[in-house]
Amino acid sequence: MNALLVTLLCIAAAPAPTHWFNAIDITDAPQTVSPGTYAAWAWSPAHSAGQLTINGESFTAAAGSPDANATYHWVNVGDIACPDGKVALALGNGVAAVALSTAPDFDPVTVTRRS
Repeated sequence: MNALLVTLLCIAAAPAPTHWFNAIDITDAPQTVSPGTYAAWAWSPAHSAGQLTINGESFTAAAGSPDANATYHWVNVGDIACPDGKVALALGNGVAAVALSTAPDFDPVTVTRRS
């Protein structure tokens, strides 16, 4: 329930089009998004690298948070094209969520801090 509430708050606070996916919500079926090219962010372990696959492309979320006490942190893993409005996600190595945004100034740290 808390994860759902946080997700709803983040959606309300984030610029569009931004899509949030929690690990518990990701299935083998592609997720629907607005067509476009997205900056992809992973909510990943702060002290070990996280792995994820987006549309068949492997990404690594680097370890190393500016907050020494952090357990998880947001990492920009790169850009991903979703021209057909579908995104296939597979999370590994502790990655707990993915945020995708076309907004040039999108920062999930700022958005989740406001929520």
